[in-house]
Amino acid sequence: MLALFVSLRAVYAFLTEDDTGGSGGNSSANTTSGTSDSESSSSSSGIFGGKITKTKASEIESLENDGYTCDLSGTSIEIDPIKGPSSYIIPASTTSKTGYATRTGQWILGKYSGKTTVTCTKQCGETECTSTVTLDTITLFGTSR
Repeated sequence: MLALFVSLRAVYAFLTEDDTGGSGGNSSANTTSGTSDSESSSSSSGIFGGKITKTKASEIESLENDGYTCDLSGTSIEIDPIKGPSSYIIPASTTSKTGYATRTGQWILGKYSGKTTVTCTKQCGETECTSTVTLDTITLFGTSR
């Protein structure tokens, strides 16, 4: 337990060395008609930390339960936050600095910057319905064992 605390403390020290601060917004979901691709934009940044409660963001899970198929390049997670928003996307190119894959019950600490819009689609009669979810994008993170 002490080793975990020391490891997370070291990761936190590393993260806060050059942190420019900022406050995170909450994730949001919009439903529209038509299609679009996943995209990133820079609108929020900061440090986050907490315990992973789900390995799929609630917004994505809810849409998939309603029959939507969501196209995301990476993984989404939901955390019980100590600091920062609760729903995030981890791009496929971003890997854990501690070397452990993300799973429910782990502690996670890192930086997020910008937002990623995930497009979800489903067949609605003869047309295709589209819904978008915007999640904070994790740029650097470490997890516990």
